[in-house]
Amino acid sequence: MKSFSFLFFVLFTFSVEAESEYPYEPNVVCLNGKLVKEIKYGAPNYGETPDIDKKTTIYVLVLNSKITVGTNESLSEVNTDVFHDVKYLQLIIDSKGSKENLERLVGGFISVKGKLFQKISGHHYYSVLMSTELENISKI
Repeated sequence: MKSFSFLFFVLFTFSVEAESEYPYEPNVVCLNGKLVKEIKYGAPNYGETPDIDKKTTIYVLVLNSKITVGTNESLSEVNTDVFHDVKYLQLIIDSKGSKENLERLVGGFISVKGKLFQKISGHHYYSVLMSTELENISKI
C-alpha cells in the first residue's frame, strides 16, 4: 500500500506541474518571473575572440515555471519550431522609455506583456525571445 501511495503522489505531482503552452507573435502574452541582467559577447565574433569582441548587456526573464513556446496555430515561416521546457527568455525592449526604470527592477520579480518569437540573429542569445516595451513591464 505504501508503494501505491508513493506512486500516486509522484504521478499526481507530475500532472499538476504540467507546463503551459504559449503562442508566437502576433499574439500578446503575459509572463511572470525574475528579471536578470547578463553580459554577453557581441560582434564581431560573439565570444570566439573575447579580446576583440564587444560586450553587450541583455535582460533575461527567468520564468517561475517552464513553458512550451509555439503552438501549431502560431507556427510561421519565421517561427518554425516548438520549444519545450523554456525557463529563460531574452527580452527585446523598445527603448522609448528610461533604462533607469528597468535597472531598478533587476533582481526583482516582474510581469511582462509582449510577443514571443524564436532566435533569428547573432544578437539573440536564447532560443526564445519576447519583444516588449518598458510600459508593459511591472513589478509584482
